[in-house]
Amino acid sequence: MAVDTDWAQRLSMAAGNFTKSEKEIAEFIRQSPHEMAFLSLKDLCQKIDISKPTVIEFYKKLKYSKYQDFRAGMLSFYEHHIDSYKASSRIFNKISSFSELIHAAIETDIKSLNLFENHFSDIELEYTAKKILTSDTVYLLGPGTGFYPAHYLTKRLKRYQLNVQLLGENSGDVVDDLFPATSKDLLIAFMYMNDTKSFIKTLESIKKTGMEIITVTGTMDPALAELSSKMIYVNRGDIEFKNSMAVPMNFANLLLLAVELSGGDRLKEKLKELEIRRAAFRKC
Repeated sequence: MAVDTDWAQRLSMAAGNFTKSEKEIAEFIRQSPHEMAFLSLKDLCQKIDISKPTVIEFYKKLKYSKYQDFRAGMLSFYEHHIDSYKASSRIFNKISSFSELIHAAIETDIKSLNLFENHFSDIELEYTAKKILTSDTVYLLGPGTGFYPAHYLTKRLKRYQLNVQLLGENSGDVVDDLFPATSKDLLIAFMYMNDTKSFIKTLESIKKTGMEIITVTGTMDPALAELSSKMIYVNRGDIEFKNSMAVPMNFANLLLLAVELSGGDRLKEKLKELEIRRAAFRKC
């Protein structure tokens, strides 16, 4: 699903009118969404030592009428930041055996995949697949756990004899690898890091090449949205459970199949050629 930019839009529109205290609230949420996720209005006020009327005025500037709606809006952007220990503690309060653990883990991924299916747009899928096929070079970037879907797509897309390159996690390497890049190229970035600062810095360098940037992410940052040509929302999982990569990996595979569907007979011939080469290799 294309990212719902509601939180970013609200924050951006209201930021110019924030008081010093309201800026402190916004910064606390950005730095500690894992804490904010479980704080009541009273707890939040005590945590950051800011009065209740000030917090209420802050979320009203964001056009939220209730604290619960304000917090829910925040969670829709930052849920993958939830502290792993807290998430584990909450789920393990409900689990006492390995059989229960298996059931809970599978149930969580199925729930996340169903939500993904219900909200993901076929228009976004088709657009991205066709963009991959028409770009001179497709660059894949995936720092942290985002490396897994990025690496998977890099290896599989090469089977269609497309010009694909996996970028390194080191920002210096990224600059070197992108030296020949032009506006005719494409970057697909998988963003699942807690700290977006270094990632945003990397995207700033990439944007200078003029290429289109498609960011696949389970969170939202106003700066990240501004740097991306298109954002696709692919969540990692239940906020109260260890975040799984099942959905992002499912999306990577889905995108691969969409490329094959869009490429038609031309790509089928590439795959047939690959199988002939494999058979010849096995006979050696």
